[in-house]
Amino acid sequence: QHHRLYVQLGYLTGILAQLSLARGDHHATEGYCAAAMQAADEAGDGQLRAWILSIQAMLAAYTDQHQDVIDLTTAGLEAASQAAGATAVKLATLQARAHATLGDQQAAEAAMALAHQTMARVPPEEQDRGLFAFPEEKLASHEGQVWLQLGAPERAQESLQRALHLLDSATGARRSPVDQAMVHLHLARSHAELGQFDQAREEADPPPCNVGRV
Repeated sequence: QHHRLYVQLGYLTGILAQLSLARGDHHATEGYCAAAMQAADEAGDGQLRAWILSIQAMLAAYTDQHQDVIDLTTAGLEAASQAAGATAVKLATLQARAHATLGDQQAAEAAMALAHQTMARVPPEEQDRGLFAFPEEKLASHEGQVWLQLGAPERAQESLQRALHLLDSATGARRSPVDQAMVHLHLARSHAELGQFDQAREEADPPPCNVGRV
């Protein structure tokens, strides 16, 4: 009974942490993460601990603490153990981006390979779990950003076009106009780096997304 209550408390507090992060309230995010982590430790729940570490890693990424991202995601992957869940995919992807930002291509590619290997084992229903999900379109978008950081715009375009295709064909909450706009901006950057300035302008000013589509 106590275990279940601590797990529920941890996830509820973690949701508050994620919402605070989305609002840009980093101080509140840190506080909620600390409380959620205490609940995870009391429950001895590795999956909860891994999820909280992924939120802390996102905060570190937003504040350009890239080595902290690597340390936090490494701890998160250890906590997740061999479980093939969305959290493990998210952790590996965040780690790949951090390595890419620091210029470590080998480590970035290894982390991205782990993300793909894990995603292949994630049950499809986990891709529709809202705050707890990390669907294929997010993986493809993040992979495109990794290749951009590594100076490979053509490879980035392959991943970003896949992300855009998945987003365009998505339904419900997964069809995110914000995510679509971000992918277009990353594509614009990739075209600009290749000297394709007409295409870059087109991507930077795409047609309006049909927000009402479900």
